Amino acid sequence: MSYNYGREVRRLQNRQAQEDAELREAGVSEVFIEILHKMNWRDLKADRVFYTHNVQSIDDIFNIVTYTMHDEDTVDNIEELLVMIDNPALRQLLMDTDKLTLEMLFLKMQGYSVDDIAMELGKQTDAVYKRLSRIKKKIKFTLA
Repeated sequence: MSYNYGREVRRLQNRQAQEDAELREAGVSEVFIEILHKMNWRDLKADRVFYTHNVQSIDDIFNIVTYTMHDEDTVDNIEELLVMIDNPALRQLLMDTDKLTLEMLFLKMQGYSVDDIAMELGKQTDAVYKRLSRIKKKIKFTLA
């Protein structure tokens, strides 16, 4: 599933309407509110570019997983990886994923090639590619 720009625009507009009411009630100037609007729209446009153009390969997915982690430290096992992910939807998706696929994902994030992963886990190379492809699609759907 692709990034739904229309849905994100509606979410932003609803959120801005609520924030505007709260800020005006607190006595914040209109100039400052307008600056916040511009910043929010700039962030929305940046997200659109990121999710529609940058999520192309499995390596991009690993970068997204790493980006959503609250520490930049290396992780030693899958359980640490799951605990470190800040995005609740992504964390839940990975927790619901079978152990073998998670292990493949973890090894790929560690820099192993698909051939090395297949040999390490005793699986066919095509099976590793397929599982990584499926988890990639699920992550893209979750983040869209």
